[in-house]
Amino acid sequence: MKIEFSTREYERSHMRMPKGTGSWLFRCEGHELEAWGTLTEAKKKVREQIKEIAPKDYKGVVTCYILP
Repeated sequence: MKIEFSTREYERSHMRMPKGTGSWLFRCEGHELEAWGTLTEAKKKVREQIKEIAPKDYKGVVTCYILP
């Protein structure tokens, strides 16, 4: 399984790339996931959460949107 992150919605709302530390909200395949920390730390936590909820034999791409 490949996990990709899209900043499109965040950039459209804030007119800049996401960065910094705080609470981050992601929408991935119909699930809304929240993670704390830097954006890099939050992405790592979300990857772990996705691997727990995705079917074990899933071979496709999961796109996660960073929400504003």
